[in-house]
Amino acid sequence: MKNVKKIVKVNIEHCACYCNADVYYWLVMSNNKWIELPRIEKNDYEIGNLYHEYSFKEEGKIELLEFREKMGDKRDENTPSGFEIERIYEKKIKDFTWNGKEVE
Repeated sequence: MKNVKKIVKVNIEHCACYCNADVYYWLVMSNNKWIELPRIEKNDYEIGNLYHEYSFKEEGKIELLEFREKMGDKRDENTPSGFEIERIYEKKIKDFTWNGKEVE
């Protein structure tokens, strides 16, 4: 992505009876200016819930995706559940365009 030095993602979790999170993304420019993308809210971390995330493409496209996952049968030590997680549904909700200076 033109003029973007890095992408910063910050999760802020709030846990009481159940957990939810606010997920913030910033594009850090080559001149160190930070551009914030719209915040994503995640409610309750249960396998099978709908979630949202950004997907960054090289040609300056940013996609907001909606997805659902399920727990697989295979063990995976790199996941919080200890089992492989499989994405069973994914849909593009919105497209953003990075023009080198701002998100449109």
